[in-house]
Amino acid sequence: MTIFAPEAIDESLDPRDPLLRLSTFFDDGSLELLHERDRSGVLAAAGTVNG
Repeated sequence: MTIFAPEAIDESLDPRDPLLRLSTFFDDGSLELLHERDRSGVLAAAGTVNG
């Protein structure tokens, strides 16, 4: 039996990161933050989705 190491994942990218999630949700180039990013874990943005 052979065990392979899992593929390397960029550990600096947290999948729970609000900016990462918003940029994945909105269309490319349409993301506009409504306030500056801080350490609260909350981020609001506007943009288009399939638009």
